[in-house]
Amino acid sequence: MEAKNFRLTKYTCFYTYLAMSVIFSLPPMLFVTFRETYGISYTLLGTLVLTNFCTQLTVDLIFTFFNRFFNLRKTVRIMPLLTSLGLLTYAIVPWVFPSHAYLGLITGTIIFSIAAGLCEVLLSPLVAAIPSETPDKDMSALHSLYGYGVVTVVLISTIFFKIFGTKNWMYLTLFWAVLPIFASIGFSLFPLPDIIMSGDEKGKPLFKNTKLIAILALCLFLGSCAENTMTNWISGYIENALGLPKTIGDTAGLMVFAILLALTRTVHSRYGGNISSILLWSMVGASLCYLVAGFSGNAVVALIACILTGIFTSMLWPGTLILMEEKCPSPGVASYALMAAAGDFGASVAPQLLGIVVDKVSVSQWASSLSLSTMQSAEQIGLKTGMITASIFPILGVILLIYIKRRFRNNTLQKKQIMAQIDKNTVKAANQLGNNPRITYEHSDNSGKRVLFVGNSITRHGIKPDIGWHGDWGMAASSKENDYVHKTISKILNLSPDSTFCICHAADWERYYSDGASQHQFFREASDFKADIIIFRIVENCPTADFDEEVFYNKYSEFVDFLNKNKNAKIIITSSFWKHPGDNALEKYAKDNNHDFIYLGELGENPKMRADGLFDHEGVAMHPGDMGMDAISDLIFKKIKTYL
Repeated sequence: MEAKNFRLTKYTCFYTYLAMSVIFSLPPMLFVTFRETYGISYTLLGTLVLTNFCTQLTVDLIFTFFNRFFNLRKTVRIMPLLTSLGLLTYAIVPWVFPSHAYLGLITGTIIFSIAAGLCEVLLSPLVAAIPSETPDKDMSALHSLYGYGVVTVVLISTIFFKIFGTKNWMYLTLFWAVLPIFASIGFSLFPLPDIIMSGDEKGKPLFKNTKLIAILALCLFLGSCAENTMTNWISGYIENALGLPKTIGDTAGLMVFAILLALTRTVHSRYGGNISSILLWSMVGASLCYLVAGFSGNAVVALIACILTGIFTSMLWPGTLILMEEKCPSPGVASYALMAAAGDFGASVAPQLLGIVVDKVSVSQWASSLSLSTMQSAEQIGLKTGMITASIFPILGVILLIYIKRRFRNNTLQKKQIMAQIDKNTVKAANQLGNNPRITYEHSDNSGKRVLFVGNSITRHGIKPDIGWHGDWGMAASSKENDYVHKTISKILNLSPDSTFCICHAADWERYYSDGASQHQFFREASDFKADIIIFRIVENCPTADFDEEVFYNKYSEFVDFLNKNKNAKIIITSSFWKHPGDNALEKYAKDNNHDFIYLGELGENPKMRADGLFDHEGVAMHPGDMGMDAISDLIFKKIKTYL
């Protein structure tokens, strides 16, 4: 289907994201009204926020691990209708049954929060799946719409309250409830692209780098705390803590906050920047804004601090996602869902914490005493104390981001060291065998265990006089009998004399790993060998420039499956002899699929294990000498002998 056919689908996604912003921006504008009309405490109002984001959190986690059980197309179409149903419940129950107002509010919150969670999980991959010449701009446009949606909701709602009063809030809510219905109609009429979600295949990994994703999820949690605490409380804080009119709280406060948030995201989408530094200084700025808003005795200064928080918190959520994509390319939908879960958890905990602090402090003896000397009410002191307490989240974010920057700096230095070592292997991956066959056999008349070796020049390299190599065996062993393959064969025959062996040279697969399936045709003979045990000793020749761990992981998996024709072979995987960016993917693949893994990187760092000084050509000399070959063979045989 042509990309142009999805144009209206993309616009429907944009409209849906815009319409969903009412879920986050309307309730905070009504908190004071609910307190005055229904006598709902700040703690219970905070619980509405907690319920909102905990429900979204639940949806995020369900779709992280169990999305394969859902019909995603139907879910996308139903999602906007749930928003409408939730808003209808939110408005009608308190209106018709005022004595049960809180029940209606929390029930409606649960329903439209399910829709909000689905929106977070599904809209981003939906837009990403739509063919586009500018996918990055499409994604940036999608996420920028949240801020513009908040501005629209606040502006229209403020005008409504000015004309009709807050007592008629339920009519406004009914108006907002109608809008998502059009999104559902759009998703039903316009074509939907195929949505590929992580975790569709049993046994496949959900996350490429669990530790990195966990650290970034914590960063997003703290950023979400900083953003959503102010988003949910700015209107009430300006009105009740600073003593300014509600109109100022809603327009000069919440609306300008949202405008600055949206504009900052838009500016970043155009000009970019060092995202880790942007995140760090954003956390610093947010910390200062919270502290100034809480401590300042000048209402205007505190108001400005509240508003400027919109700038400093604007990139904390999307910026962390950008950092994840930068440090862990193509992380997968499950990672995005987990990050959304971390964000939703932060958005639920922090506003609730502020509400609890306000309620506790407002009724304390300390607040009563302080109110006499500061000419402020106990409630104002409670609100300011809550704002100061909330500064702990961006402050912790500063500490975490300093750690992250140092971690990435160390990783960069380590990667440079790795590259410096592997770059010394100047033996070209192309044409290593000359006219010799890439697949050979040893003891082919035997009928016992069938053992397949899959490797590169360390496994076998043809004669190449121009680099000083005159053997047709594993480079740089002194003889055929001394390379790791033949040492291992000798050990196997001692235990299983009837074993037969196949040696497969796969340097070409390494060179073109990103299009690995196109290489399978050259290894069909090795697949037809139907091995009982397969030793995979490949990765060194995979290009390190722009190396993509996820692509490598997937293509490597396909290659293993292709060679494991009977699907019951015992698989032994080794890392690179010289440390390589693909080593992590190899170890992860082995762990995910319960295969044996052998780390060889320390051998390659030891000059005694290399052929240093034995060859003039530096690349040949970097290969394992007899001692290195023996060490590789010993490590492999320790795994093999359990299967003989």
